[in-house]
Amino acid sequence: MSTATNMLGAWEKKWLVWSHERGMWWKPHRTGYTYYKQEAGLYTYPEACSICEEANKHTDDVPCETMVDAATIDEQLIEEEDV
Repeated sequence: MSTATNMLGAWEKKWLVWSHERGMWWKPHRTGYTYYKQEAGLYTYPEACSICEEANKHTDDVPCETMVDAATIDEQLIEEEDV
């Protein structure tokens, strides 16, 4: 499969954004964070890229935010850790 075909597929998918910094998913419309996948925002490829690029522009090693293909995420809830 060509890179162009892979990129076209990326544009058609919906994406979640995982915050490594907070250990949570981004909520819809960039309105905060949630532990639960079903409460996470579904972003277009350009939206998710924008979020990650902005959050990661000052990091050298470990990204603060990562895009995740919504179709690849397990349906189980992310368990909230003891705070």
